[in-house]
Amino acid sequence: MFTARIEPRAVDKISIPQTNPPQEHCFKYIVQSNERLKQENDCLKQMTNYVTVQNIETQNKIKTLEDYNNRLIELIKIQKEANDFQQQKIEVMESQITLLNRQVTDGPLQPTQPKDYDKSEFSKALALACSIKIDKVKSEVADEDKFCELE
Repeated sequence: MFTARIEPRAVDKISIPQTNPPQEHCFKYIVQSNERLKQENDCLKQMTNYVTVQNIETQNKIKTLEDYNNRLIELIKIQKEANDFQQQKIEVMESQITLLNRQVTDGPLQPTQPKDYDKSEFSKALALACSIKIDKVKSEVADEDKFCELE
């Protein structure tokens, strides 16, 4: 029988290719994962930029609407003042009509009395209208102060 004798050192001399496929596979996997993460990061940046732009546009629209609302409030205040003034004019005219009606029903007066009578009554009516205006302005200021305190 033929027996081969293997020297212990001969086994060490056999060359086995030393490739590490698991390490190469891990490296490729890491590179691919890194690329995917970069793409996801880019997509997230784009989404963030889009949302930021929308947020800025929304804030600009809100600012525009607030400015518009403030202007409308100012116009309403001006209109209220004009209405108050018109109401005072109406009150003065009503008092003048009342005075004229009294003169007509009371009969003719002496020539010097109508002028004095008209002037004094008109002055009283005008003073009344002015005092009403002053009272309204004071009450509006007081109301605004109360409103500001509530805020």
